[in-house]
Amino acid sequence: MTLTLLIDQLLPPPPQGEALWQSVKAPALKTILAHARPVHCLPGVANDRESWLGQALGLKRQEDWPWASLMAHEESLSDAAKGYWLFASPVYLDTQRQGLILNEPTKISPLEYQALSTTLCEHFNEAHIDCHPTSQFGQGWLLRIPQPQQVHHFNVSQVVGNNIRHFLPKGPHSAYWHRLLTETQMILHDHTINLIREKDGHPPINSVWFWGGGTRPTPEQSPFKTVHSVDPMIKAIARFQSSLTPVMKHSYEDTPLNEGSHLLIFDHLSKHWRQHNLNAWIADLENWDRQWMRPVLNDLKNRRIHELHLISTDVRGIQQWSIKPRDFLKFWRTSVSLSSLFDAHKSP
Repeated sequence: MTLTLLIDQLLPPPPQGEALWQSVKAPALKTILAHARPVHCLPGVANDRESWLGQALGLKRQEDWPWASLMAHEESLSDAAKGYWLFASPVYLDTQRQGLILNEPTKISPLEYQALSTTLCEHFNEAHIDCHPTSQFGQGWLLRIPQPQQVHHFNVSQVVGNNIRHFLPKGPHSAYWHRLLTETQMILHDHTINLIREKDGHPPINSVWFWGGGTRPTPEQSPFKTVHSVDPMIKAIARFQSSLTPVMKHSYEDTPLNEGSHLLIFDHLSKHWRQHNLNAWIADLENWDRQWMRPVLNDLKNRRIHELHLISTDVRGIQQWSIKPRDFLKFWRTSVSLSSLFDAHKSP
């Protein structure tokens, strides 16, 4: 069995994170990292989570990774195989000294979402864009335009917490999407829903963010027999590529795995970094080590797992390690510092 684990925000940033890393009680994870081999990205391969997922699941990148078209396919929308699809996520743009900072809004109630859908879909329809509300993939809207677009949109997950000026649409058709974004912000500025939200102390939904654009790709065979994730978008992509998507379990021992290649995706740690809650990050990581890495380490040593791939993602990009049972013969490798983990990825 080959196991691939993708974990968002597995490691704290050096050098400040060195003391934090040493304080974390995660013996199984640290043992695996001490014996594992760093894997370097190939030249020309983007070093980010979105690209890693797209490539790992057997997709081909267009101007963007075509997530929206696959969401439309998953929802069995009419014309899902035709035209250019794009996702519009509701966001809160916070005016700061350094510019407009994109934040995900607090929870949107069903009534708020319905009212926003009525307003926005009417606006998009007037621009000859089909609009489909979708709550399956996080409250937002799937948009379809008949003609393919030469424009690159940044994934909303890349932009959260950043100045949007550095992430606006780029390409020959970008001016159209800049204008549509501005028009949408004007419509939402004094929307009744936002006036109520601000009165109640909630941040307004004063913009959308376009991302995941493209036409529906041709299905390919995924290299993974199963893909385990709580993210409905990842599960939709995996099913499109003919992978099974079992329910994500709370521990390794409860997860049904057999011969073949399996991908498991964990995103529970990243929320603690966004909230600057280091104590919660430590507690969750230590619990994850007990529930997942301890039995994984045991199965590696007992050769039930023939190879383990460990991928950590954060704002710096991705770091990858691979380990096989024979790597534990290097018995002198008993500990690893945070700086050595990052130094190992600096040069092949």
